[in-house]
Amino acid sequence: NIYFSASVCSGGHGLSIGSVGGRDDNTVKNVTFYDVNVLKSQQAIRIKAIYGDTGSISDITYHEIAFSDATDYGIVIEQNYDDTSKTPTTGVPITDFTLENVIGTCADDDCTEVYIACGSGACSDWSWSSHPALTYDDRGDSDRDFAGNDGAA
Repeated sequence: NIYFSASVCSGGHGLSIGSVGGRDDNTVKNVTFYDVNVLKSQQAIRIKAIYGDTGSISDITYHEIAFSDATDYGIVIEQNYDDTSKTPTTGVPITDFTLENVIGTCADDDCTEVYIACGSGACSDWSWSSHPALTYDDRGDSDRDFAGNDGAA
């Protein structure tokens, strides 16, 4: 159980969970990030499960997150960490994942707004609203600005 709130993270790997797998206890459950600003980080939100390993990631919430100048990804969820050349595996399911009121900008066009690599059926019970995958406003400059929009992914 982790509750992380009212904070600023700058210049790192953002609000990351994992890597999960390869240890004696590979269970991550009940983690909440609330009211956090992520500045100039490699990614803003990241969940990573090691390719071919087992475990579980569940009850994860990111709420009221603002990020700016992400360099690689706005949001990255991957079940093939450590071997991204391979198809994601299903040994570490990611379930009950909530993303609400997330807004942010990438530093440039080399940044991917949202990247998801999930094994077949291994990512379920997700609820996303007001997140960058739904809309973004490209104003023609080097920044991509994301605006929230109600919906589900």
